[in-house]
Amino acid sequence: MPRRFRRATGFHVYLAIGSFLLIGATAIKLVWDGSARKSTEIESPRYVANGFDFVELPVPLSEVERGAPLGSVEYATVSWSRANSPDSYVQNIEQFKNARAIMTLASRVPIPLSSVTTGDMDTNALIEKIPEGMRAITVAVNEETAVEGWAQSGTYVDVISLSADSKDGKLAARVIAENVKILSAGRSLVPSAVGDTAPRAPTTVTILCNQKDALKIKMAAKVGSITFSLRGVVDSEPTRVVTLNENTLHGGLEHNASPSSRYVGEAKGPDGSVYYLRKGDYKWVKRGAAVEAVDSPEASQP
Repeated sequence: MPRRFRRATGFHVYLAIGSFLLIGATAIKLVWDGSARKSTEIESPRYVANGFDFVELPVPLSEVERGAPLGSVEYATVSWSRANSPDSYVQNIEQFKNARAIMTLASRVPIPLSSVTTGDMDTNALIEKIPEGMRAITVAVNEETAVEGWAQSGTYVDVISLSADSKDGKLAARVIAENVKILSAGRSLVPSAVGDTAPRAPTTVTILCNQKDALKIKMAAKVGSITFSLRGVVDSEPTRVVTLNENTLHGGLEHNASPSSRYVGEAKGPDGSVYYLRKGDYKWVKRGAAVEAVDSPEASQP
């Protein structure tokens, strides 16, 4: 065989072997890259930094008030270590967009599952009847203090304190809260049925009052006793006589509530009636014809 032919044949053999090895290496790389990409797609998104495994948790961008729906809040995400129990926090906000906060949620902090609820915020019907800024307190009553049982859910009463006068130690009666609504009587929110006789008097009633009156009523129940005076259906007039002691009972002067000490302002309403701004709770009280001569500021002038 000619030497030139042998050299050419050897060259082609080497070229074929090199091409085969190159093609094999390329195929192996493609298989390896495909396997790595497939593995990455199957695993849940996560990353590792400084040897710790992290997940992304939603955090509110501003403080969330109690009762606010989570779906109305703007969120960002923070990295949270899997070692710090991420399962105890909200991870997918979409699953909780109809939930509500049962406590104030701090801004830019993960939301604990224990701080939200997907059910009804109100645990009982009484809570719905308490306006913002008001309080409900319970006091013990009997047939006498509850006006034979007529003081039932939905009625309004004045709360009277009976205790010793701090000056002479004699018994004194004072109106310490006016026009107070009874929310519940004997754990019932349902008003008594219309009839000729009152239901059995409850042993306790829950009343609605402002925060100051709540303190006064509770204190009065400890240092003496309290009782109710029942108001009429449409009677919202202020009480004229707020204090009476034993001296008054035996012929002394009544401690009438003078307008100068009970009212701090006067205005004419859109209905044409005159209203007084009552001192203490700063409520506008309509002047009634029956007490106009006594309660009007003009009557207090010399």
